[in-house]
Amino acid sequence: EGATLEPIAADLRKSGDGWRLGQLKLIAGMAGVPLDALVQRDHARQLRRVTAITVASLLTVLIMSALLVFAVRAQRDAERQRAEAEGLVEYMLTDLRDRLKGVGRLDVMTAVNERAMGYYGAQGDPANLADDSLERRARVISALAENMHRGGNSILAWRGHVELNRTTAALLEKDSDNPKRMLDHALSENRLALFDGENGHIGRAIARLTNAARLLRRAEGSLRTSEEWVRLTSLVEGNLCVALFKQEKSAQKALPFCVRAVKIGNDLVATSDNKGTAIHGLTFQYAWLSDVYDTLGRSAEAKSARARAERLTGYLVQSDRRNMAWRQQQLEIAMKFARANALSGRLDEAAALLAKIKPIREVLVKHDPRNRHWVGLSDKFDQLEKEVNDDIRTRR
Repeated sequence: EGATLEPIAADLRKSGDGWRLGQLKLIAGMAGVPLDALVQRDHARQLRRVTAITVASLLTVLIMSALLVFAVRAQRDAERQRAEAEGLVEYMLTDLRDRLKGVGRLDVMTAVNERAMGYYGAQGDPANLADDSLERRARVISALAENMHRGGNSILAWRGHVELNRTTAALLEKDSDNPKRMLDHALSENRLALFDGENGHIGRAIARLTNAARLLRRAEGSLRTSEEWVRLTSLVEGNLCVALFKQEKSAQKALPFCVRAVKIGNDLVATSDNKGTAIHGLTFQYAWLSDVYDTLGRSAEAKSARARAERLTGYLVQSDRRNMAWRQQQLEIAMKFARANALSGRLDEAAALLAKIKPIREVLVKHDPRNRHWVGLSDKFDQLEKEVNDDIRTRR
C-alpha cells in the first residue's frame, strides 16, 4: 500500500514523449512496473539487437572478404595457368616446330598441333579469347594446314591459311598502328602468296607480297632490330623476286629484290642465334639469284651464286645429318641446278649432280612415305633424271 504507482498518462506526440517512450509509460502503468526498469530493459534489448546485427554484418563482411580473396587468388592462378599454357603453345609454334621439321615426321608435328588446338577448343567460343590468344589459335590452325599440305590435302591447307589471314587482318584493323600486328599479317600474306604461286595465280601472289612488303616497311622503325622482322623481310623480298621473275620473265625487274633478299639474309646469318634457320633461308635466296643472273647472261655471277648456295646447304647437312629439313633443301637445290645445267646444254654436269643426290631422295621417302611433298619431289626427280638421260642418249 505504501508503493508508489507510475503514472499512466503518456503524451504520444513527437513534441511530447514520442511514440516509443509513451508506449513504455502505458505498459509500465498497466503492468505495475517501474518506468526506469522498463526503459533499461528496452535499451538492453535494443542493444542486444544492434549487437547481433553488427556481429552478423561483421561476419558477412569477413566471409565476403574471404570469398573475394579466394576469388582473386583463383583468378590469379587461372591467369598464371593460362599464361603458362599460352607460353607452351608459343613454344610449340616456334622452337619445337622448327625442331620437329628437322625430325621430318608429319604425324608427330600434327599430334603436337592437335594438342595445342585441343587447348583452345576447351576455351569455348573463339570470340571470347583475348587478341593474343586468338592470334595463336589461328597460327595453330595454320600449322595444321601446313602439315595437311605436306600430306597432300591442299584444300584443307588453303582453308587453314585463309583462317589465319582473316584473323591477322581483323586484329590489324582493331590496332592498325601496332607493329606486331603488321608483322603477323605480313607473314600471313606471305604464306597465302606461296599458295597462290603454286596454283598459278602469280598476279595475286605479287599483290599479297607487295602488301606484305608495305606492312614490313611500316613496322621497320619499331622492329628493325627484331630477328623475326629481318627474316620475314628477306623472305618477302626473295619471294617477290621469284614471283616477278615467273610472271613477267623480267630478270631485270626481279634482280633488285633478289639482291636485297641476299643482303638481308647475310646480315641475319651474321647476327642470328638460330643460324641454321637463317642459313636455310639464305640458301634459297642465292639459288634464285643464280637463275636471275643466268637469264641476264651474267654467267660468272650466276655460277658464284650457285656455288654459294651449294656450300650453304652442304654445311647445313654436315652440321646435322639427321635434320630432314636440311636434306629436303639439299635435294631441291640440287634438282634446281641440275635442271638449269640441262637447259643450258650441260647435260653431263646435270647427270652427275642427279647421281650425287639420288640417295637423298630415297632417304626422305623412306623416312616418311606419308609426306606427299617428299613423294612429289621424288617423282619430279625421276622425271628430271629420265629427261636428262634421254637427252644424253639422243646427243650420242
